[in-house]
Amino acid sequence: MLTSFAFLTSTLGSGMTVLASIPGEQTVQLSPEELREEYEYYDVLSDEFIGKYPEFSVPETVPEYATQALVDKMVSDIEESFDLLIKKDEQSKISTAVLESALELATGADTEGVITSIVDRFNAAVKNGQQLLDKVQSGDASVTQEMVDNAGQEIMSVMQYLSFKQGDKTDLAKVIALADEMNDHISSYLEEGKDAFVKALADAKEVQADGNAMQEEVNEACENLRTAMAGLQKIPDKNITMSMKMTGSVTMYM
Repeated sequence: MLTSFAFLTSTLGSGMTVLASIPGEQTVQLSPEELREEYEYYDVLSDEFIGKYPEFSVPETVPEYATQALVDKMVSDIEESFDLLIKKDEQSKISTAVLESALELATGADTEGVITSIVDRFNAAVKNGQQLLDKVQSGDASVTQEMVDNAGQEIMSVMQYLSFKQGDKTDLAKVIALADEMNDHISSYLEEGKDAFVKALADAKEVQADGNAMQEEVNEACENLRTAMAGLQKIPDKNITMSMKMTGSVTMYM
């Protein structure tokens, strides 16, 4: 269509005609009817068309003194303008229905307690989708149908993982607090079991800080730390033994 020839409007007498420059051939004239038949989507001679697409600037006349170079330049300018129209027309045909539906569903999504990596991915997908929708609605020709479709699919895809909840770390926090007290007096324990205890405590704190840790991981870290704590044995101390005989109790971890 557009690649077959370029065109110029020219006032000849009282009627409007079009000069069509066909590569490798002489310039020929096309009537408005012939032009409209060639360009089925647009009537390039109508005021409505020019008003809708002001960037498509068609000269009303071709100067009598026009050289071939001038005509070629005018043809080139109009081709560039028409290319912009083709892009705008393609942009207007981009369907955003799926993306808009995905964005609407996302507004009601509950991300509370969801693991951090999923929340981050979800927020990024929604942000990208909204930005693309805004661009399409503003007529940005850089957005393609594929980009819009992929954005909608990404939102719908990541929403399937919003059931991936972080583990409840309440019990883990209590065990870590107790283990910290023991660790503050680690020198009062026998060497056997110390390395396992220190590692289990470090691992537990890592899980506690991990926003992606699920319940199974939390439970495992908590159990490993309890086991390591039970494996620590106090260094025998006669003073502690005597205190236990006298009071019937002893302050733990001191």
